Amino acid sequence: MEYNAKILIADENPGQRQLLRDGLARAGYRFIEEASNGDEAMQKLGRFHPDVAIVDIWLSKLDGIGVLRNSAKLDYGRDKRPSFIIVSMVSNQNIFLEAMPVEALRYREPLRAHSRDTSRQTEKSHNSSCNATG
Repeated sequence: MEYNAKILIADENPGQRQLLRDGLARAGYRFIEEASNGDEAMQKLGRFHPDVAIVDIWLSKLDGIGVLRNSAKLDYGRDKRPSFIIVSMVSNQNIFLEAMPVEALRYREPLRAHSRDTSRQTEKSHNSSCNATG
């Protein structure tokens, strides 16, 4: 199955971007753009108008929270403002708490690659206890 959703991946690590791109392509997403820093992410948000933006919190030139904040100032024309997924390899809950008032709907504990069952259990319990609206 193919999906027409447009996705922006903003991460400084080219290997991480490629991993996400490959996984999304295998899942059937065809329209994927990449940015390697916050300034480039802002440019692509304004030009590409993605439906979803996956943004690393630790970008250079403009961090992920700055991208999230500044994205509200862009003109998306007839398109809606994208939904954001803010990610980090560092488990620093304070950074994510800072993003929540900006528009992030919920905080989710970092995934642990070694145990899918644990990740699914964490997601189920967290989603049931979350009071976010979307």
